[in-house]
Amino acid sequence: MIGRSLIAGDFDAAISAFIELGEFENCAEMLNAFYYQKAEALYGSGSYAVAKNTYERTTGYDDVPQKILNCELMLAEQLYLAGDLKKAQEAFQKLPSDLSFNNITVLARLDTLQKNA
Repeated sequence: MIGRSLIAGDFDAAISAFIELGEFENCAEMLNAFYYQKAEALYGSGSYAVAKNTYERTTGYDDVPQKILNCELMLAEQLYLAGDLKKAQEAFQKLPSDLSFNNITVLARLDTLQKNA
């Protein structure tokens, strides 16, 4: 069941199966890996809020803090692109000013938002 779920990309079914297994062998490690893979898939599909929450459930991955920041940056960018400039500015202000990802720089966005205020 777990193998078929993963092949189909159904991380939720695989995660549920591992939760049911409880303490069996390396279930906790595998569950953690599935959460990470699910977060990666969610991020890739543009589901940044859910990806952020899923990354926060993982442990032991050195890149997770940066990936969470990237999710927060992309959520701020979505607000900006949707024209919700006040909320976008609030979201960008919570991020490190030197953060840059996908050709989006927090400092540049804040500068643009201040000019348009």
